[in-house]
Amino acid sequence: MEFEPRFLREATGFADQIRALATTVKNEDGFGAFDEQTLLNLDSVGAAEYLLITTDGDPAAGEPQAESGPHSQSETGEGTVVGAAIRDVRNGNVELAVAPSHRSRGLGRRLLRAARERFAGSSLWAHGTLPPAQVLAETEGLTATRSLLVMTRPLVGVVNRSDLENAIPNWSIRPIDPEADLEVFTSLNEAAFANHPEQGQLTIDDMRQRFSQDWFDPELLLLVHPKHTDDQNDIADGASMSVSVAAANGFNGDKPLAFLWLKPQSKTVVELYVLGVHPKIQGQGLGGTLSDLMLKIMRSHGFQQAILYVDLDNEPAVRSYRRAGFDVSETHTQYDL
Repeated sequence: MEFEPRFLREATGFADQIRALATTVKNEDGFGAFDEQTLLNLDSVGAAEYLLITTDGDPAAGEPQAESGPHSQSETGEGTVVGAAIRDVRNGNVELAVAPSHRSRGLGRRLLRAARERFAGSSLWAHGTLPPAQVLAETEGLTATRSLLVMTRPLVGVVNRSDLENAIPNWSIRPIDPEADLEVFTSLNEAAFANHPEQGQLTIDDMRQRFSQDWFDPELLLLVHPKHTDDQNDIADGASMSVSVAAANGFNGDKPLAFLWLKPQSKTVVELYVLGVHPKIQGQGLGGTLSDLMLKIMRSHGFQQAILYVDLDNEPAVRSYRRAGFDVSETHTQYDL
């Protein structure tokens, strides 16, 4: 049976089916074909563009479905989505998935070629870099440009809840107030990840959207402020030295300069969602100290396994996580379309 991709400028009518496709693929492959932002974009008009293959295509016609606007077939939800290529309008990332029940029929290649034509100049993510995806990329002449590692480690033992106020000398750590701290936190994230293609682009609305998700727990998003100290003799060696660097750069403690954000994946698995440090004090040891504290916080909340994502070419971070007991469990590869 021939299926041709149809182009949609929004997911109206198909959003729930795309979520169902994402769940089916994750259950089959062990990881998701679509990342968090792609699934969040399903609820935002104009945030993404879609190439969908559905079971209501006319096999006899052999022609692509007509483009669908916001008031056409995209609202009817007709047919069942069995394949999708989705482009994030803001960062140009494309993700592609085919339902397990419809694989080995050439749908992935059909979607890929349609995506190369429609989304030329974008980047395609192959989550998990499975052998079929590698073969498809090679035979279609795609060039790999980025690798993202998933690293995991078990969390053993039980520790008491950390005394966050005194966990790092000369630094104060507290949970976020999702309303009062929203703007300053978004600004800190933007500064800390100014050169990151996805994280640094998050807006206040993006943060508010994440705060509204079921998984969000303000007790697991910790803001780090420098404490006031007039006596340089009180500043010990190690990460606490960075408070003097903060003072030298005009930071007086009223705004956070680092944060640690954890995301529960289940009752037992937790993700290091984001760890950010203001660029003015990066390289002073504060990030490494927060990484060490992170493991204690994870254990104190009862989690049994930790997971994180890191770029392969971020060699210092990869070495640091390996020293902390993390091993690579998955690799995600990005290609130029």
